[in-house]
Amino acid sequence: MKAIRWQAYHAIRRRCGPTIDVTNGPLDGVEIGAGLRYLGSSHAYPAPSLAYGELKTEAVTLADFSLGYPFAENWKLGLNVENLFDEEYIGECNNAARCYWGTERTVQGTLRYRY
Repeated sequence: MKAIRWQAYHAIRRRCGPTIDVTNGPLDGVEIGAGLRYLGSSHAYPAPSLAYGELKTEAVTLADFSLGYPFAENWKLGLNVENLFDEEYIGECNNAARCYWGTERTVQGTLRYRY
C-alpha cells in the first residue's frame, strides 16, 4: 500500500477518516476511504406565542465510505456513500418551530475522465 492519508475538515460539522491507496497486486490503483462525521447538537428558540419552548437536536455521528478505481488510462469510477448505516436523526430545527429529518443514506456514482 502506498499511503494512508487522514483528512480532517474543520467546520461546525467535523469529518475525518483514512484514505488507502493500493499500489500493487490485482487491486492496483484502488482507493478506499472511510470516515466519521460528527454533527453537534443545536438549539432553536421559537416565539413564545408558539408555546414550544426551546427545541434541541441531539448530536449524531455518521459513517461514510468511498471507493475509487481507475479502469483505463485517464478514466476512473467512483462510489461515495454518505450516512452508510442510514441513521435517522433530526438534522435541524428553526425558530419557526419546524424540525427536519437529516439526510438519509446517499449513494453517488461517478465516472471521471482526465485529459
